[in-house]
Amino acid sequence: MLFELVQGVRTEDEKTKVLDALSNLSYVEMTKDLWQKAEEPSASVKKKGLNLPLSDIFIAALAIEHNLQIFTLDKHFEQIPTVKIYKF
Repeated sequence: MLFELVQGVRTEDEKTKVLDALSNLSYVEMTKDLWQKAEEPSASVKKKGLNLPLSDIFIAALAIEHNLQIFTLDKHFEQIPTVKIYKF
C-alpha cells in the first residue's frame, strides 16, 4: 500500500505529508505464505474475465488475511468478493 500512495505524489512535500500520515499506522508484512495466497483473489477476478493490477491483488491478499477493510476509491477491489471495503 505504501508504494501505491507514494507513487501518486507530485512533490517532495506531498511525499513527506503522506509518509507522516502513515507513520502511525501498523505495518503488515507480506510473507511468503501471503505471496502464495495472493493467487486466490487473482483467480476469482480472472474467472470474471478481469485482470487487476498486481499491486491491487497483493493489497487484497493482505486485507483478506488480516481481516482488514480497504479504504479506497479504486473500483477494482469491488470485483474481489472476499475484500471488505470501508464505505465513506
